[in-house]
Amino acid sequence: GAVNLHASLLPRYRGANPIATAIASGDEETGVSLMVMERGLDSGPVIASRSIPIAPDDTTESLTVKLADLGAVLLLEEIGDYLSGVTVPVPQPETGVTFARPMRKSDGEIDWTKPAAAVERHIRSMWPWPRAWCHLGTATIQIHSASVDTSATSGGPVPGTVSIAGGEPMVACGQGAVCLHTVQFPGKSAISARAAVAGGQLTDGMHFESAPAGREPLVTAPTIGSATSA
Repeated sequence: GAVNLHASLLPRYRGANPIATAIASGDEETGVSLMVMERGLDSGPVIASRSIPIAPDDTTESLTVKLADLGAVLLLEEIGDYLSGVTVPVPQPETGVTFARPMRKSDGEIDWTKPAAAVERHIRSMWPWPRAWCHLGTATIQIHSASVDTSATSGGPVPGTVSIAGGEPMVACGQGAVCLHTVQFPGKSAISARAAVAGGQLTDGMHFESAPAGREPLVTAPTIGSATSA
């Protein structure tokens, strides 16, 4: 038979896109699973797994590197015992099963109506592809990095509205706001958000459009599963 290294703690996030989905969902940890392959999608018995915390600044790019290293260690430590029969694979439980669908370029579009924490996670989960982006009129603006504005209060401007405070651009969300750090305008290189303010590319009262409602979620759970996505 064959074995496979999967970048999640199975049965959570079977499928094609477990790393970005774990970040976007707000999981505090993730990991790698060494499993026996079978006909089902990532449904085979688990030989062993290792977990690591998801850092507050992890992107899909940085977490992928960490999980690749962790997976190499797991394989070296566990494959011998599996081949010799010392380790017996354990069937995955039926509860807690979720599926992470393949990523699409359209998934990068930011929904500013979501809470600031969810928007910030979304931006990190979309790096390096398809990158987080939004529309400003007919232009597409990439948001490379941002942080939650801890000083923001509820009842603020319409989600997507830009406000400038101390030279830094804040964008209102459904709850709270995010502070932009790095942005990229069409046909230009990425620049600091402060530089965009100084250059007049980001101004007070400017409004970013939100992603259309009804977008397919990154993760789904079958009716037999109990796991949910944040």
